[in-house]
Amino acid sequence: MFGEADNGCLSPEQAAVAAEELLFIQRLRDRLGLRAARIAADLASVEYGETMGSISTLDWIRHECKMGFQAAADLVCVGQEMDSLGPSVAAVEDSEIGYQHLVFMARTKRAVGERPINEEHLLAEAKEVSVGRFWHVCQQARHAADSEGMAQEQAEAVEQRALRLNQQQDGSVTVSGILDPLGGAAVKAALEPLARKSGKEDERCRERRLADALVELSHHAMDQSTPRQRPHLNVTATLGTLYCIPGSAAAELDHGMPVSEVTVNRIACDCAITRHVFESGSVLVDLGREKRVVSPKLRKTLESRDKHCRWPGCTRAGELVRGPPRRLLGSRRSDQPEQPAAPVQPASYAGS
Repeated sequence: MFGEADNGCLSPEQAAVAAEELLFIQRLRDRLGLRAARIAADLASVEYGETMGSISTLDWIRHECKMGFQAAADLVCVGQEMDSLGPSVAAVEDSEIGYQHLVFMARTKRAVGERPINEEHLLAEAKEVSVGRFWHVCQQARHAADSEGMAQEQAEAVEQRALRLNQQQDGSVTVSGILDPLGGAAVKAALEPLARKSGKEDERCRERRLADALVELSHHAMDQSTPRQRPHLNVTATLGTLYCIPGSAAAELDHGMPVSEVTVNRIACDCAITRHVFESGSVLVDLGREKRVVSPKLRKTLESRDKHCRWPGCTRAGELVRGPPRRLLGSRRSDQPEQPAAPVQPASYAGS
């Protein structure tokens, strides 16, 4: 402990003592978190919350412990998965990893169900990387263990897309909604370049610049009757992911957001592909040329032949649709129907 310094400033000696105290308190909190998680799981096993009149034990914990829903859910999840994550629990007790690392491990273990995960690898990564980066590591592990489940989850996220435009009495419009990770990344990739400051004199806040970018993008879409260049998303995928080989890592968007193999193959239907070859030490040894899957000539041919989206029941104009819905990369799984050899045009939302 240390006394309060004059003017609220710490001397170098006081700062060193404060840092040590902070580390001690934080590590103690991690150990107490393990104990709390064990108790929360025990209460959930006997449905204590229901006997106390709550909807569930999780809801009772949320109210009585003054916690958010996710924090309470994580507490119960960690407690229920502790027995299957013994080495990781011990690492938290020894302050080798943080409690939040264990939370992400427990979430991953629950998500894959009975499928095994490589806890030894995850624990080694947890000791080396930050909590934020470890979330991505766990997503990769989940994809390797249950790629179909992850793909289903991302498909459900697409179904939850929603956008609300409400016009006020003065004519202004309020915008609200939710997008799946891939859709949100596409919107951000389109808006960010237009939302940059235009100079030192630009005093607009970020929210204003994003709003102006959305309006500018809308005008651009209306001005261009047949837009040829679409907003870019950089997706990095291994050959195993493209071929849907079980156990392959998930692909990643620009900022590390994991993408399932099903989504990658859908994107690959109309994109520009660049081959990168790495040695075992992640050293780039070959960088191939960019190749457009659907060339401008082929697109003109498709628009001339099909006239509109070929998905059953969709009549969106041909210039507004994407490329062929076929597996241009990867071998077909045995449980998938044969895909048409000739490319056809589906709208981007058709069959999502």
